Amino acid sequence: MITLTAPPDTIIETGYTRRPVTSAVVIVLSALVVGILTSFGHEFLPSPLSSVANSAGAWTVITYGAIYLVRSGPLAAALLGAVAFVLMNETYALVSGWRGFPYFDGLGNQWNIVGVLIGPIVGTAAAWVRSPVLARVIWAAAAPAAVLVGEGIYGLTLIASSTSPVYWVAQIIAGGVIVAAITAVKLRDLRPTLITYALTLALAGLVVLVYALVPRILFGF
Repeated sequence: MITLTAPPDTIIETGYTRRPVTSAVVIVLSALVVGILTSFGHEFLPSPLSSVANSAGAWTVITYGAIYLVRSGPLAAALLGAVAFVLMNETYALVSGWRGFPYFDGLGNQWNIVGVLIGPIVGTAAAWVRSPVLARVIWAAAAPAAVLVGEGIYGLTLIASSTSPVYWVAQIIAGGVIVAAITAVKLRDLRPTLITYALTLALAGLVVLVYALVPRILFGF
C-alpha cells in the first residue's frame, strides 16, 4: 500500500531523468523505427498478427514503454508522447508513399490530431508509474491497459469478420498483465487495486465507443 507522508500538492516527484535531451533523442529514434516497421508490417506480417500494423494499442505500448524506460518527468513525458505518435504516423505515411501505398499524409490529418490528444495521456501515464501519489499510479496502470482492452474488444466484436482474433485476444491479455503488474508492485492493497481494475474497464468501454463513433463522424459510416 502506498502511504502519503504529505498532501499530494506538496509531494516532490522523484526518480526522473536529468538528461532530457538524451531522452528526447531516444523517443524520436524509437518513433521513426516503429513508423518504418509499421509500413512493412502491412505486407509481411502473418495473417494472425497482421492487425498489429493497424493497431493503436501497439503504438501505445511502445510509446508508454519507451517513455517509462527513459525516466522522463510528467511534463516532458506528455510532450514526448505527442511527438512520438505524430512521428510514428508521419514516418509511416512517408515510407508507405515511397513504397507505392498512398496514405493521407500531412500534419493536419486526423490521426495526427488523435496522436496530439492521446500522446500526452499515454506519456504522462508512463511517467506517473514512478509517482508516490496513489491516484497517479492508478491512472498510470488503467490508461494504457484500457486502450489495449478496449481496442481488443472492438476487434473481437465490431470488426471480427475482417480480422483474426489472435492479435485482439493477445492485446486484451497484455492489458490485463499491465494492470496486474503495476498494482502488484506499486499498490499491494485490495481497495486501490479494485479501483484500478474498475477504471480500466470503464475507460475500455469508452475506447470501444470512440472506435465505433469515429468512423461515422469522420467518414459518414
